[in-house]
Amino acid sequence: MRTILIVGILAFLSDQVSQPLQAGMVTFLKSRDHTEWGHNGNQYQMDNIFGAGEWTDARIETVNPTALFSSSNDFIFLEMGERGWNEGVGFIQLHQAEMENWVAAGGRLLINGAGEEAPIPANLGFGVTAVSSSGDDASVASDPLHPIFLGPSTPVGTSWDGGSFRHEALAGPVTPIIQDADGNMVLGERSFGLGHVVFGTLTLPSFSDDGIGAGGWGPSPEIVNLHENIIRHAAAEGVSAIPEPSSLALFAIGAGVAAMGTARRRRRDGCPDNRHRSPK
Repeated sequence: MRTILIVGILAFLSDQVSQPLQAGMVTFLKSRDHTEWGHNGNQYQMDNIFGAGEWTDARIETVNPTALFSSSNDFIFLEMGERGWNEGVGFIQLHQAEMENWVAAGGRLLINGAGEEAPIPANLGFGVTAVSSSGDDASVASDPLHPIFLGPSTPVGTSWDGGSFRHEALAGPVTPIIQDADGNMVLGERSFGLGHVVFGTLTLPSFSDDGIGAGGWGPSPEIVNLHENIIRHAAAEGVSAIPEPSSLALFAIGAGVAAMGTARRRRRDGCPDNRHRSPK
C-alpha cells in the first residue's frame, strides 16, 4: 500500500513539474478595421499558445471596458498594428486609468503596434511613449539571457530582420528586450504594481503567418519562435501556479522514500521496531 502511495505522490509531482503555466481568461484586442497587413500570425499564435476557442477575439470599437478590465480577465494582448494605431492610442487614452489599475492589481498586458498613422509620439500608458525612429530595421537582443530568447520554443536567435521588423521606438521607464542597430528600444517591459506590461513596436502579425512566417521576415523558424515566446512571456508573468518542487524538496522526498524502505527491511529482519507487530 505504501509503495502505491509513494508511486502516486511521485507521479503527481512529476506531472506538476512538466505542466506549463496556465493562463486564465485571455483577450486579444484590435480594431475591427485593422487587417494586420493581411497576415494571420497573431491569431495563429493565440491558438497555438492558448488553444482554439480558448481566448476572446475582441474589438476596440465594441468591447465592454468594464468586462475587459475585470479581475476575471488575466491577460490582454492589445494589437494596434498599422491601420488600427489611432484607434488603439485613442482607446488607451480613454481608458488609461482602468487599464493601469487592472495591471496594478495583477493583470498582464501586451501592447504592440507598428503604426503607419499619426499621432507620434503616442502615449501608451504606464509612463511609456512610442516615438519616431529612423533606425535600421535589423534588430538584436538587448540581453541574450532574457527568458524570451531561452524558450520554450527554440531556436530563437539574437538578431532578426524584415521589411519592416519594427516601426517606432519606445521611451520611458521600460527595461529593453530588443533594440535596433542604432540602440533604439523596440520591445521592452516593466512591472507595475502587482502586474506586468510588455510593450512592442513590432510587425508581429508577419512573424508567424500560417505558422511559417511571412516572406521577408527572418530568419525562420527563429522569428516564429520569437513571436510565440513574446506572447508566452507577456501572459505568464506573475501567473499563480503550483510551484515546481525545488531540488531540495525532491531530495527530501527521495530521502524519505529511502528511509521508509530501510524501516521495512529492519522490521523484516527482526529489529526492535518489529517487537509490537502482530504475527502474520
